[in-house]
Amino acid sequence: MRDSRGPYRQPRTRILTAVAAVLLTVAVVFGGYRLLNPRGEFGTCFVLSDTCRHVPMTTIERYSGLQFPQGTRQLSSASDPGGSLGYKPSYVSATLKLSQHGTVKVASPGLGADASAPADPAQFKAALRDAGATHIRILTNDGSTIVLTGQRGTARLMLVYVVFRNN
Repeated sequence: MRDSRGPYRQPRTRILTAVAAVLLTVAVVFGGYRLLNPRGEFGTCFVLSDTCRHVPMTTIERYSGLQFPQGTRQLSSASDPGGSLGYKPSYVSATLKLSQHGTVKVASPGLGADASAPADPAQFKAALRDAGATHIRILTNDGSTIVLTGQRGTARLMLVYVVFRNN
């Protein structure tokens, strides 16, 4: 006697094998991505680069000494915890869209600010302008910490840049 399911067994096996192969490939690619782009205190850092992206808000607040209101969103962020292989200072930077309500508070002096590594606010004005901001003002420029603010329509934008000592 012949099994009535016989002709359908082989295509089903092929489909299941193909699905398993796709899932395995996705797992290997994702695992490789995570291996080459580990997440940490300074964001997602590509192992062959000295710059990190997607810096957590807690890191930005800790290094800047600022506390941002609920609802603040990051437009972009970057950091270099190692100081560009020793040639440039270590930094944390973020462009933020502040919530409509609430104010930015100074919570602490910031972590390890390095006044011996001053930064030029002109490049940061340009970065804030690139994010669509107008009416840009410098709120703080003590050399190691630069905070700029501007308007994009009715939204408030803020750029925070902190140079710090890498101990």
